[in-house]
Amino acid sequence: MNNSKLSSLEGMALVILCILNNIIINYPQDITQGCGPSALLNVIYISVLVFIFFILVVNLFKNFTNSDILDISEFLGGKVLKTILGVLFIFIFIYISSLNLRLFTDGLKLTSFNNVPTILLLLSFLFVALITNRFGNKPVLNTALIITPIILITFIITFFTASSKFTLQRVFPLLGYGTNNIFLVGSSNLFAFSGLAYIFFLMPMLNKKENFKKVTYTSVAISTVFLFCSTALLLLTIPNATSRNELSPIFLITISTNFGNYFQNPEWGFIFIWILALMSYISISVLIISNIAKKILNIENKKNIVLLIAGFIFIFALFPKNLSDLNFWKNTIYRPISLIIVFLIPIIVLILANIKHKKINKKTQI
Repeated sequence: MNNSKLSSLEGMALVILCILNNIIINYPQDITQGCGPSALLNVIYISVLVFIFFILVVNLFKNFTNSDILDISEFLGGKVLKTILGVLFIFIFIYISSLNLRLFTDGLKLTSFNNVPTILLLLSFLFVALITNRFGNKPVLNTALIITPIILITFIITFFTASSKFTLQRVFPLLGYGTNNIFLVGSSNLFAFSGLAYIFFLMPMLNKKENFKKVTYTSVAISTVFLFCSTALLLLTIPNATSRNELSPIFLITISTNFGNYFQNPEWGFIFIWILALMSYISISVLIISNIAKKILNIENKKNIVLLIAGFIFIFALFPKNLSDLNFWKNTIYRPISLIIVFLIPIIVLILANIKHKKINKKTQI
């Protein structure tokens, strides 16, 4: 067995950790802000859409065992299409990694590290990503395998502890701001699942290709449950959930929840775990981006690429000047771009590639 390959658990941990970081930072807040009391209904709706989408993806991948989306795009349109798609995914992964990194570090400054310069906080996360990637895939993946269940456990503790403070009346009226916000405009909330894009690059990394279906469905299922519960926590616990806060809503819930006399200042433990989670997430992003760059550039050594990728993430993270800029970059720019690059383009490539594969098979059978 190739030790550089992923087991099923490692594959799940990789995908789940990436989307958990998106959710922890403030994606549920974006949903509640747009949908109001109907946020939970909207999450159910987009969860159904994302399940249908990945059922289709898994079935379209069946004719391309041991291939990722770049290999499939090369089969469809040659090196030109492969390069274009690779550049698009590099851009979207760098973009969201930098935004999440900046959102998280700004939150740290407000809560715990007021006197630490933003640049220093950003560099500390990127330094860890550089170090872990220097030693290959396994340290990055093993860390994700450890951190992911810890994050899930801490969230379960928070959810059940805070459930006593739920105000169910906040889900009324059920249709919130109207069906348009739930089903039409609200469909853009699919961007909350953009972290699942890593699934498109998972197949060649798995030690058993037949596990791709199980890894995909399990990752999607856990992600949808986590998003639903996170949105429920925010909507049912915080009175002004539909307004914009500077801090992560999950953090706000943590510091306002009573964990009993035996747990003093529990938020420090959560902050420490989330710091580790973000470090692992940035390491995974750098790993996947460097693998994409390596493939489209046809190079063997990716050490210099890793350094360049970290540099781009750092530069992008410095662009936003304040929370207003961050929200503009995320909701006005990233939201529509992610829907196109993560959901629209890959499914078109997969469908056309399968049509071409079918035509080639017909010709060979004649």
